[in-house]
Amino acid sequence: MRRLIDYTRNWDIQIRESRWRKADADGMSAGDLDKICSKTNIHGVFLMPSGCNPTAHMISDHRKKELAEVIKKHRLILIEDEINALFIAEELDDYKQPMFNLLPEQTVYINSTSKTICSGLRVAYMIFGESLSKK
Repeated sequence: MRRLIDYTRNWDIQIRESRWRKADADGMSAGDLDKICSKTNIHGVFLMPSGCNPTAHMISDHRKKELAEVIKKHRLILIEDEINALFIAEELDDYKQPMFNLLPEQTVYINSTSKTICSGLRVAYMIFGESLSKK
C-alpha cells in the first residue's frame, strides 16, 4: 500500500490508508464504510473481495450488495482487485459475481493472468465504464 501511495503523488490523487479492524465472516462492514464516508471526504475505496491479501478474507455476495449500496450512495469510485477470483470462485458457495457487475459505472475492475493462468505471463487488465474513461 505504501508504494501505491508514493506512486500516486505524481498525479493529482491523494490516497489514505485506512485499516478496517471491524469485519465479520462476510467481510468489511457496510455500516462502518457509510459512517466513514459521512465523516470524511473520500472519493473511492479499494477492495479485494476474493481473498484479500494478506488475510485471505473473502467478501460474501450478500455483503458485496450492501457495500455496493453505500458506494453508490456516496458516489465513490470502487477499485476492485480480483486477482484471486478464479482461485476461489468454486470454493465460495455464494460467489456469483464481481462487484463490477453491481456498479459498472463506478468500478475499476483489476485482474491478471499471472496467478491463475501462467506465472510467467505477466499481463494485467482493467475494465471500467465509459464514465470513468473520461476521468
